[in-house]
Amino acid sequence: MDGKNSVPVALVSADLRQAEVSGAISGETMDSIQTDREQAQTCTLLGHSFRVQFNICSAGSCSEHVDVNIVIRLGAAGERLLFSSARRFVALKDLLRLADYLESHMNSVIDQTVTEESLPFVPLELAFQVQALYGEASSREEGTFSIRISANARDENMDSNVYVGCEGGIEMDSANTFVRELRQAVASFISE
Repeated sequence: MDGKNSVPVALVSADLRQAEVSGAISGETMDSIQTDREQAQTCTLLGHSFRVQFNICSAGSCSEHVDVNIVIRLGAAGERLLFSSARRFVALKDLLRLADYLESHMNSVIDQTVTEESLPFVPLELAFQVQALYGEASSREEGTFSIRISANARDENMDSNVYVGCEGGIEMDSANTFVRELRQAVASFISE
């Protein structure tokens, strides 16, 4: 990551320190990130040995879209940064569609009507891809399923979209928390 066009919107404090020490983020950019952190809504999907954060902030005067930065971390406590995307323009309705997609998949896992995987979810702006996979669950609180998540890593030097991501297991309660956080984040931008 060269730091020019892929500066994360809302990194956790450890990421900021790491990026500042490595020289990937300038002092001016650090000030910008600190300002954005205060305004961002963070939705976190905790998986088995991975963590994906959707850092959502205002897209300026556009009321139907937001900017989303996706941070993928590995390890039981999310201690290793795998990737942090540049801000991507995403429709609020697509974030609600993602919440609906995950809820529908969880219901299918509970009802045992899904044995393999759901079709991939990709928003119109191609900022990320999510694919819910097989699982076993007895309720919305008990059970697991696998998920594949990737973020668009394209920059102005690339001819096509390139995605970076991970695949792993997730608990039903973690997926429920993520869905709730997504809905709350969208509601906060709609009410502004």
